[in-house]
Amino acid sequence: MYKVCMLICGVLLLQSCMNLEKRKEQCNFIGEFHNGFAICSQDDKYFMIDEEGQQRTDEFDMIYDFKHGYAVAYKVVRSGRGTLEDMREFYFLDKNLKVVKPNITIIGCAESVNSYGQVWANSSGKRDEWGVFDINKNNYISDFIGYPQWIAEDGTAVLSRGVRDPYISMTYVDYYEHALYDRNGNAIIPFGKFTYISDFSKGLACYSSKKKYKYEKHSAVIPCEKSKKRGAGLGIETVVRFGYINIKGEILTTEKYTFAGSFNEQGYAKVSQGWTNYDMKNFIIDVNMKDCTNNPIAIASFYGDDVWETYKDKSGNCCAVNNKGNIVSLGSAVDVGNIEKLIMTKKGTVYKLYEIIDGNLKQLAEIKRERSDEVVLYVKNSKARETETIGFLTPNSRKMSFFGYCSEYRLDGGFVRTDWLDVYGLENKYRYSQFIFK
Repeated sequence: MYKVCMLICGVLLLQSCMNLEKRKEQCNFIGEFHNGFAICSQDDKYFMIDEEGQQRTDEFDMIYDFKHGYAVAYKVVRSGRGTLEDMREFYFLDKNLKVVKPNITIIGCAESVNSYGQVWANSSGKRDEWGVFDINKNNYISDFIGYPQWIAEDGTAVLSRGVRDPYISMTYVDYYEHALYDRNGNAIIPFGKFTYISDFSKGLACYSSKKKYKYEKHSAVIPCEKSKKRGAGLGIETVVRFGYINIKGEILTTEKYTFAGSFNEQGYAKVSQGWTNYDMKNFIIDVNMKDCTNNPIAIASFYGDDVWETYKDKSGNCCAVNNKGNIVSLGSAVDVGNIEKLIMTKKGTVYKLYEIIDGNLKQLAEIKRERSDEVVLYVKNSKARETETIGFLTPNSRKMSFFGYCSEYRLDGGFVRTDWLDVYGLENKYRYSQFIFK
């Protein structure tokens, strides 16, 4: 067996004679297997291995994972010590690990290939000179357009390029304008129309046509429709507003937002109108640009896992919803409130405490009180309390400046004590989270 192994190693120069378990001991990292091959990192070099752990390619300084039948790899031919001055030569590995070396030296390249075998690449080393390279044709199929900020699965890309404004400077980039191009390098939204396009999420991106200048020390007047002075000698900055477009370049809403966020997995985005604390209004919108500010499902979509939003539905039933849109009914309760991962319902003077774990409702305690108008607190991280408790604060204790007469229960419903508690901080604000019943 030893002689056979030595023979194989002598014939296959690029392969290592070892099994996968031994390879795992030597590798810093092994990726997922695709078509029988995986990326292996060892001694700061990257190469492909098969399912037996044998090395099947040359070593590279980086290999990105397979996407649409190709893996992108590069070698550093001139080191800039990890900076952008690194000179890199890129290669493409097909699903059989055949190395495709471009006819033209590529020194900048997107990490993955699109479904048409095309990739955004750069051969000049200049920031704004990227084009679409077709691996099968082994050549560029577009002009050198700009820098790809974001690339979709099909190769559609948001591009940016620097602009020198004659009012400001003829030497340095004063701002960046953005455009949208398809996989073949054809303009969907050409340069010159928008100064900003964000990454797309749920097929939508925010845009702006207003120039946003760097703060250069000069006194030139920047022509713009609306501007806001930033101080003597710092010029003028344009007030930027945002709207939304789709992947086809169609405008869905005008530039009416002072803040426009990306859409989350459930299809909701946070937006704002106004500039100061006095006129600022915050909204939640969906992909149809509909106002969903008061929609519990939309609100909960921004929460973390196992944090739920409580509300009453149109029939008056108490419910809870998580960030994935799963809804749980809370039975015959009259009012409901939530804090972090805890939910409490109230019906008359009966309070029920729940915890939702992996989408399942678990009742922790049922607490009966004499009054239904008490303030209910979640007493957490109190130096005087060894455990987290639920505190019931009588309305009369509101007259106190810092302390209130509070009855505390453990989360399992067991009574702890009735005593004075430092429930208020400065400006008579509660130190602890309060269940707001709806």
